[in-house]
Amino acid sequence: MSKMDWKDKQLEDLLREMPKINDNQNPEDLYQAISLKLNKKKRVGKFIPALASAAAIILFISLIPNLFQYEDQVKQDSFQETKREDMNTEEQANNKLVDENSSQEQFDTMMQTEPTRISVYKEELNGKELLTYGIPDRHGLNVVPISILVDKDDSNRWFEQFVDNMPKLTEEAWGLSEYYPLNGNLSFDSVEKKVHINLLPNHSYGKDLTAELIFQNAIITSFRQRDDVNTITFSTDNKPGIVVGNNTIDQINVNEKRAVRKPYLLLYVENRSQPMLVQVQEIVATFDDALTLMKDDEPKLGLTASIPNELVIEKVSIMKEHVTVELGNPTEIPQTEIINFAVEAILLSAKEFGYTTVEFKHDKTSTIGQFPTNQPIEVPIAPNKFVLN
Repeated sequence: MSKMDWKDKQLEDLLREMPKINDNQNPEDLYQAISLKLNKKKRVGKFIPALASAAAIILFISLIPNLFQYEDQVKQDSFQETKREDMNTEEQANNKLVDENSSQEQFDTMMQTEPTRISVYKEELNGKELLTYGIPDRHGLNVVPISILVDKDDSNRWFEQFVDNMPKLTEEAWGLSEYYPLNGNLSFDSVEKKVHINLLPNHSYGKDLTAELIFQNAIITSFRQRDDVNTITFSTDNKPGIVVGNNTIDQINVNEKRAVRKPYLLLYVENRSQPMLVQVQEIVATFDDALTLMKDDEPKLGLTASIPNELVIEKVSIMKEHVTVELGNPTEIPQTEIINFAVEAILLSAKEFGYTTVEFKHDKTSTIGQFPTNQPIEVPIAPNKFVLN
């Protein structure tokens, strides 16, 4: 059979017998290359058209799988991209849901956290000794009573513990002024119930009237809670008294200072979420007067009202050492920390008047802060419980 006598049937049979061709080249590039070669008619012989047609058929047949594969790949890539977008959207939604759930859980945990008591109570004194230090705030406007619990000494040498722990106080970390240890020597006469403070010559406690008043208030605050201290005496470089301007102070009668009744407000200091309970400078005559004063701020001293508007005091009655406070809230009392602080401020202010228990009456609420309603609550031993590091 001559090369020029190819029949269509023979050509078709020959093509079927040829091995399968897999070409990974780009179909568009191949098409352009074939077109370019087919256009060069003047450079080929007479048998080229037939052979070119055959080659075109061969190439087209071989490229058909690649074309389908290309289309399938495009569809698959598009599907995968859509799937990735859907997965990313779903993942973002899930992450958002997780974040929202976590935030909600944190919020729920925060709301369920019980308010913290910030005073010292009788049940905490088991095996412990209470030490109180009067520490000025950073502006020198108020003296804050800071209460520390230490292991009780079997020999009842509380005064030595008081002196030994003065250098351990971290006043600045608590947001207060660096004040201890005092610039002098301290001693105690347990028989006469007298604390004596001998100041060094270079002390600055009497440099002006403000410094002297703060010093006196700090010392009184440190010992007025103790029944075993009646008097505080002073000397400077072993000479009687502390000189303030033209005046000399020799001693302080602690019993007289205990009789002075001052209610408690709140002092908020930097970097502390919880306030400190601080006595105001104003002296009040009755417990009702104290409660009225506790509803107002003292902006000049940087003090905040300790009884908020959401705690409605309707009536107060007193029988011997017991106080009954009837609350007029129309619904349940909010269980917030500020309410808890208010209760502690009221309890401490009641203690100033010699009352030992306070009962908060309210029909719709079983608890108020960390305290029960409708039953007596013992007043605290001292305010502002802190822990030495």
